[in-house]
Amino acid sequence: MKKTLLILGLAWIMLMGVTGCGRKEPAATQKDEAIPVQVVTVEQGGIQEVFTTVGTVEADGKAVISSKLSGRIAQVAVELGDPVKKGQVLATLEKTDFTNERAQAKASLLQAEASLAENQANFNRMQKLWQEEAISQQEYERAKTQFAIAQTSVQQSRAGVALREEQLQNTDILAPIAGSIGSRQVNPGEMVSPGVKLMEVVDLSKVYITVQLSDSYIAQTKRGQKAQVSLASLPETVYAGTVEQISPSADAAQKTFPVRIRLENSGGIFREGMLAEVKLNFNQRQDALMVPMEAIIDEVGTKAVFVIRGRQAERKIVEPGISDGKRVEIVSGLAPGDRVVVLGQNNLEDGSKVVVK
Repeated sequence: MKKTLLILGLAWIMLMGVTGCGRKEPAATQKDEAIPVQVVTVEQGGIQEVFTTVGTVEADGKAVISSKLSGRIAQVAVELGDPVKKGQVLATLEKTDFTNERAQAKASLLQAEASLAENQANFNRMQKLWQEEAISQQEYERAKTQFAIAQTSVQQSRAGVALREEQLQNTDILAPIAGSIGSRQVNPGEMVSPGVKLMEVVDLSKVYITVQLSDSYIAQTKRGQKAQVSLASLPETVYAGTVEQISPSADAAQKTFPVRIRLENSGGIFREGMLAEVKLNFNQRQDALMVPMEAIIDEVGTKAVFVIRGRQAERKIVEPGISDGKRVEIVSGLAPGDRVVVLGQNNLEDGSKVVVK
């Protein structure tokens, strides 16, 4: 009997121990904990809307270089990146065949001119005899025809010489614009055909960036308007750009209007293909209520901020207006003097206890 009671007692003790180990203290809710936050006071003053977008730097002038003739490349006179002047020789075709063809054309011209002189003398003689009625009309017409044929032959031979001269000149492939070699796809010894791209010359003395503006901005955009441009590789340096062209028609796919912004590039900072950030100034407000952009919480269909009320955070729905890229106008939902959370708001809910750091 005692043994049975001892076993039952031990079992009861073990059961109570297990039950005690499984019990947990109630966890403190988020509202019971003071969440550290940083705040700023709603600012009131002037603000100008800044539209920010990105674009790619493009050369203002660009020329694709190709040969006008079929032939073999004898020499390439430039390397990638070399500066070139307008009219400078970039590459040369082998000239031997073209030189020989010109010589043959000149020889043919000499023969044609000799034949013309002979036929002209014969025609003059036959014309005189015909006028004296010493020869028949048929003989006169034959001499006249031979003279005309000789004249045509000379004209054709001269055209042939001019063509061969032009072809020989075109064995030198020239730069049509000043700039620098942006690409090169040809080497000495290669066969080329007319129209096939050999290299490209880009003029980077002026560059431009094309950006896309929606219809809400395009009506405010004017030619000559200033833009601020910074490169992804040099984000701290701001360059001045000017709106040069505004498309009157929207892009069919994007439903936006292309706007071309020109930049001077005398220092050679801009290279084709560089990624750039472009800022354009638009609307301006006076006496606007403003908060830092990071204070705004994006929610489905709404924008909100957290305002400090005593030691608690109150969630407020707001209507944002224009932005200068750092601050945003608040059209409704806040009052001057309100303190809004700018750091730690993602940990808050309406009514959360806070401690301002």
